[in-house]
Amino acid sequence: MTAPRNRARGREEAPRSARAWGRVGRGALTFSGAGMIAALVLAPSCTPVPIVSYDAAVLEAGLDGGDATPPLTDASDAEAGPKPRREWDAGVEDDAFPAASDELELRMRHLLEAIAAGDPALAPDLLYPRDAWVRAHDAHDPGKLWDTKVKPYFLKDIQRLHKSQKSMERARFVSFELGHALTHVQPRAHDLKRPVWRVRGSKLTFTIDDKPKRFVIAEMTAFRGAWYVTKLR
Repeated sequence: MTAPRNRARGREEAPRSARAWGRVGRGALTFSGAGMIAALVLAPSCTPVPIVSYDAAVLEAGLDGGDATPPLTDASDAEAGPKPRREWDAGVEDDAFPAASDELELRMRHLLEAIAAGDPALAPDLLYPRDAWVRAHDAHDPGKLWDTKVKPYFLKDIQRLHKSQKSMERARFVSFELGHALTHVQPRAHDLKRPVWRVRGSKLTFTIDDKPKRFVIAEMTAFRGAWYVTKLR
């Protein structure tokens, strides 16, 4: 999906109909703008990157990565001949616009479960993948930035949010609303090597003993058609 460029900021705004991304809650997504509905219905669903690619975050959170999958970074072949087809060569661009799917609500439920328990291991599918970060960011050592900032902040913020509400262990999911500050950020020196979709101010609504509560997610970034958290607070 191509979006008009905002040259002054070096980024593109989302299509007008995409700015009104609606609410994820109780098994359904609602949108304003018929064009957006058609685009999302026709768009292929994208499966989030397997948790095994989360590397150190998975290990430190005590997660089981399951079956091994190939990393997102290129590796040299010992044997001559054509390289085997990789999962990320399957026709979906890194910055593909995220399509509507029930898996987003499911993963947001995982996030609330992790916060309610104070246990990041319950939300292995929400943290922005390390390999995706390395591929997208223009830095001397992008992997180190992920290891020292993105990953530890995510893990610590889950524990901090757990302590921010009394009786957090009794939290019940209500809905998730994607933020309206949706932008297609373009490559820029010392920042990004590849364009990415980014959104700020998404809202996770829940109840504790029937009293409505809400967390605002600072920043989410898309990778291969799925949203991930890059800044929880």
